[in-house]
Order: sequence, then structure tokens, then C-alpha cells
Amino acid sequence: TMTTPVKFIKCIQSIKDHAFTASEYPVIITLEDHLNTELQAKVAKMITETFGEMLFYQDSEDCKNFPSPDFLKRRIIISTKPPKEYLERKDSAQLDSEHKVETKPPEEEPWGDEIPDFDDVENDEKIAHGAESIEEDLNDNNGVQQEETEAPEYKRLIAIRAGKPKGVSLKDILRVDSEHVKRVSLSEPKFKKLAKLHPDLIVRFTEKDLLRIYPKGTRLDSSNYNPFRAWTHGAQMVAINMQGYGRHLWLAHGFFRANGGCGYVKKPTFFLSSANDNGGGDQNIFNPKKSWPVKRTLK
Repeated sequence: TMTTPVKFIKCIQSIKDHAFTASEYPVIITLEDHLNTELQAKVAKMITETFGEMLFYQDSEDCKNFPSPDFLKRRIIISTKPPKEYLERKDSAQLDSEHKVETKPPEEEPWGDEIPDFDDVENDEKIAHGAESIEEDLNDNNGVQQEETEAPEYKRLIAIRAGKPKGVSLKDILRVDSEHVKRVSLSEPKFKKLAKLHPDLIVRFTEKDLLRIYPKGTRLDSSNYNPFRAWTHGAQMVAINMQGYGRHLWLAHGFFRANGGCGYVKKPTFFLSSANDNGGGDQNIFNPKKSWPVKRTLK
């Protein structure tokens, strides 16, 4: 979606002024940066001078457990993948010319009469594949050369490091590493595919690590992605691109109002197998695809 350019310093100053107006819980700023080393240093200086003691820093890159939202009250958290220098804009131009603008399918207008069936078939995955291959190649790179071009002051700001090594399968991405906390970003089509094949891996991954879901690249008309599919698999960071008023907005609004409107929704205990682990190991992991008995409570 085309937007009017705005100065970076103006954005972060506005975040500082209003970050905790509605809630004291932490604000995560995800940066999509295409900066060279010199610009990284300038951005780091602006962020540090603007937020000051509000910034949260990781004591070590080998963080095994990320602090809770309660521990991080009134803190600003910077999240980004290791930046790549000088991304070629011609790839984006080529993508726009090769793929048509996607229109909203009937079930997303707005998200059907009830919560949609999570097993629906993605009928335009072939169209999205070209967008994802380009976007993934541009965004995901944790190579040695990339690390060497990072400004140290900028690197220190990144409390939640994102990205994945190239050539790694979707299944391997969600392998839980007991020594590190990480954030993985998946596009809407890739998440749907993974949710159908390995829903238990997603739930296991999100018990400790962060999963971010963003809309597919072909949603150029700002159609609203249904976030409930990702929420019901334990994903913590799900894009909500609300361009209009209606049932889709009411559902998302109600979802967060149910938890006091603090900006965070606590996961149900059945998403955390460790809380109810009776020695069954992976057998205790909640499976979103499994049929569960309906319980009725009479009041």
C-alpha cells in the first residue's frame, strides 16, 4: 500500500509520546530496514536519544528465555532481522508487474458468518508463491557477511533478533533451540501450509519462541487477513490490517477487550504443555486440528 513518506524521528517520537497511554505493557517496534552501516549508526543514535531508559536490551545474545510482558512494563523493545545493504528495488517492481491485485475471497467478507474453517484450501497459493520467493530472498539472510556490516551500536539495540538461514525447510525453522530465543516470521500462505502439515510443531515452537505472521504479498488492495487462524496455533505477533469498519474489526476488538484492553491476550493453559505436563511429553501438545468435545456450562 502506497503511503506518504514520513521522517523516522517523527515516528519514534510519536511512539514515545503515546506508547503507554492505553496500557503499561511493552511496545515492540519491528523495523523493516534496508540500511548500510553508516545509516545504522545514525538510526541507533536517534533511537537511543529518543527512548533512553525506556529501551530494553538483552544482557546476552544467548538468551534462553524471553522476559514476560509483566516484567517488561513501560519498556520499548526493538525487533528486526540482521539488515541487508542495498536491496534491489527492481525485484519489487518486477513483482508488481507480474502479479495481479488480489481481491477478497467471499469467506473473508468479512471472515464469513462464523469463524472460518481452518482447513480451507488456499486457491491462490500459486500466485503467492512468486511473491514469497522474492520477499523471502530479500528479507531472510543471516550470513556471515551480513553480520560483519552491522554497526555495533545498532546491533545492541535489537532485543528480538529475527530471520532464518537460507535453505532451511519450514519444518526445520520451528525446531525449538533450548539455548536461544528467536523470532520467526512467516507469510500467510506459508503459515497455512505449515499449519495443515505440522500444527503441533507450531504450538511447541510458540511455547518459548516468538512467531510473527504477516499478510501475503499479493494483498495489494489492503484486504483484511484473518488473524484468528494464527492465534489458534499460538502465534504471538499477527498482522491486523484493518482498513474498514465491520465484523472483522469487531471480532479483533472484542478479542482484546476480553483481557482488559491491555494490548496483550494471555494464552490459554492448553497452549502450554509444560504447565500440564504429566510425563507425556509431545503427547500433551495441543493440536488445533484435533476434534475436541464441546462442553456446556449452565448458569
